[in-house]
Amino acid sequence: MASSIKVYFLLLTLILGNSFANDLKVRDGFYRLSYDGLTLPSQEELGLFGTNYLLYFDNSYLGLGVYSAVDGQRGGFFTGGVELGTSVRNK
Repeated sequence: MASSIKVYFLLLTLILGNSFANDLKVRDGFYRLSYDGLTLPSQEELGLFGTNYLLYFDNSYLGLGVYSAVDGQRGGFFTGGVELGTSVRNK
């Protein structure tokens, strides 16, 4: 009985997932690499290397990033983040 419920649930998920996937819009995106130098409260210097993937939304962008310590005394430090920004154009 439990296995037949799992099969029905799987089929329902596949059918609904396929109908939702047809309505998805493909968005343009871009990768960005960065290096950020930080000074911690104990006057310790920290260099972070980051990689981000950002998606365009009209005049703004949104994405995820991962950062790693590459300089300083915090070897092995990794962190993630969410980035949101807007594009401003001078006319």
